[in-house]
Amino acid sequence: MPPKKGQSFKRYHEDTKKEAVRLHVEEQWSYTMIRKNGKKMKPDSEDAARRMISEYIAYYNNERFQKKLGDLSPVVYREAIAA
Repeated sequence: MPPKKGQSFKRYHEDTKKEAVRLHVEEQWSYTMIRKNGKKMKPDSEDAARRMISEYIAYYNNERFQKKLGDLSPVVYREAIAA
């Protein structure tokens, strides 16, 4: 069904969806807790923002497995090709 005039939809980034599922499954958070606390995940200082970005880059390069790379992380894939 197409959206009605004036209706908007929130589009969440894929990582946000994954984090919500992780919190629900691993941490036993309810969806209400996720919705309320999700707003607190914003950095409160420049140092916090830098730390969050560094953590995300480390995750993106080392822990994020991709099917197109043979279910390897980008770093492991590059190391395997270089060897």
